[in-house]
Amino acid sequence: MRVVFDTNLIISGLIWSGAPRRALQIAMNQRVEAITSEALVDELRDVLKRDKFHKYLERLQRTPEELVTGYLRYTRVIEPALVPEDSIRDIADVKVLAAAVGGQAVYIVSGDEDILILKNFTNITILNVQEFIQRIG
Repeated sequence: MRVVFDTNLIISGLIWSGAPRRALQIAMNQRVEAITSEALVDELRDVLKRDKFHKYLERLQRTPEELVTGYLRYTRVIEPALVPEDSIRDIADVKVLAAAVGGQAVYIVSGDEDILILKNFTNITILNVQEFIQRIG
């Protein structure tokens, strides 16, 4: 079963404990197949480089690249599909939908209201992290 995690959830799971980390651990333990795209990997890398994350990375003694590399150890990079830009309120979130469609995901897991409001996109169920853990965990 393939799953796309949005960038904010990945960052929360990599830096802090709690539900986002449990969701990533489900993928690490190969209970689901995490998928992503180059565009989402680039976004993850760019966001982790922001100043506001510097103190957390220092505490973990990790660089943004080390966290991305660790995430990619259990995540498959796929070719995204073309998705119309008007499919979602926030155009920046089109890349999440494109990865899910291109990778034939069953779930998108997100905390982003612009994504969650869809509930479903081309037969891909959109869940928040707690719903995902209840279904899979």
